[in-house]
Amino acid sequence: MLLASTLLAFLHSEGPTRAARRTLTFADRVPYQRAIEEVYWRHRIWPNPESKPPLDAVMSQEQLEKKVTDYLRNSQALEDYWQRPLTVEQLQTEMDRMAQHTRQPEVLRELFEAVGNDPFVIAECLASQTLLSRRTRTRQDESFLLRQTALSWQTVERR
Repeated sequence: MLLASTLLAFLHSEGPTRAARRTLTFADRVPYQRAIEEVYWRHRIWPNPESKPPLDAVMSQEQLEKKVTDYLRNSQALEDYWQRPLTVEQLQTEMDRMAQHTRQPEVLRELFEAVGNDPFVIAECLASQTLLSRRTRTRQDESFLLRQTALSWQTVERR
């Protein structure tokens, strides 16, 4: 219940105009991503827990920065290529979905704590990644289907 009320506060406390003015730079996002990865790593099952290496041993700073770059690039692609930028309402809906349908509320709570329980950061660094992944995958599937349909029509026209 606390998760949902924290998330629901995003639109109400920030509001579309105030939220739109706040931004996170690349340099802001990298430490948040690091904190998120730390939570995921703590919960990753390892064959021999005593021999589980620290996150630094399996994820370099470059890999972390690439992850941030990739989700920023996907966001820009949705906006530029498909003219479909993420909206505050979509982020709110995704955060609501996360809070209501998580199978691991304790992990979600840790993730929120890792980014300072800040609804704006939760939206930008957690919800947006999930939503972007789903939307770019959907758009890529749509583009593939359109290309396949065009190729099929070309084949039919040649006959």
